[in-house]
Amino acid sequence: MWIKATLKAKGYKLKDMAEALDITASRVTDVLRGVREVQSDELAPLAKLLGLNLKSILASLDAGALTKIEDSDTRLKIQGRLMGDGTLLPLAASDQLTHVAMPPDAKTSEGLYCFIMGDNSMAQEIKAGDIVIAADPRIHFYPMVPGALFLVRCKGADIKGDLPQDGGRSKFALRQFMTSTPSGIDHAASGAGGSYQGADHANPAKPSHEGAQKPNQGTDQVDADQYGANQHGTNQSAEQTAQSQRAATSENWLVALPNHPDPKLASWRFDMLPADLTGQATTLDEQSKAAPNESSFTIDMDREILAGETVHTDRILAAVLWVHRRYKPAENA
Repeated sequence: MWIKATLKAKGYKLKDMAEALDITASRVTDVLRGVREVQSDELAPLAKLLGLNLKSILASLDAGALTKIEDSDTRLKIQGRLMGDGTLLPLAASDQLTHVAMPPDAKTSEGLYCFIMGDNSMAQEIKAGDIVIAADPRIHFYPMVPGALFLVRCKGADIKGDLPQDGGRSKFALRQFMTSTPSGIDHAASGAGGSYQGADHANPAKPSHEGAQKPNQGTDQVDADQYGANQHGTNQSAEQTAQSQRAATSENWLVALPNHPDPKLASWRFDMLPADLTGQATTLDEQSKAAPNESSFTIDMDREILAGETVHTDRILAAVLWVHRRYKPAENA
């Protein structure tokens, strides 16, 4: 195997690799035999031991042979400070970092967008000052599941290369993908890992997550009797009935996550199909003729999306995959 040959060429033995990766000799043997993969936390020490960059290590592991790749794009440019309204501001004079290292598991810098979070519009997940790297899901695979954080193209044309700093003519906002029901955020479907503490039953249209910016849907309740399969002679369990109710009444939303509700931060319905597959109107003029009372529609990319409108996958520019945060001890600790 190429690892063994490279070790020998460098004058190292298997025990040196075991020490560098902090694993047992038997695990080193398993790696060389191809029955154990190199783990993510072992890539950097292995690269250092073999005298290779991370991109070369990843390419070699994929190819099963030594593959050297030039180390020309191992740093990402921080493209600015992203605000909750979608505006990208230039880095401040006080910002000490202008570039960050490429994520070790990213095989290419293409489709990666790096920026500093400029405010606390997503504070429950990403705080002001955090460095965020988002990736185009068409290049860097990322599933569109509830709980994911997406960079939404609110206004402007397709992007190739860096995000534009054009004084707000183009806007890109971070929002979290959530699933809601008339009783609030469906934390069973959101996959948010316990971030949501249960629905606000006093206000069924309000998400239990205080900062989730979801417009009021009204107080229409689902008549449980219409799903009461037991009344129609079936043996459907209560849990199955509840699941059916959720599926029939749930909505997908893209929401901001401030610590306190902020009406200036728009939320949007989310349709997981491209706009051209929905058959919906694509301009304001077509929309007014086709369904003048319908508030959920696809919009011209040059016009900024408004609160409550529907966002399709066409507008998902990237998904957040990495967040760098400088640790700051609590003042009263």
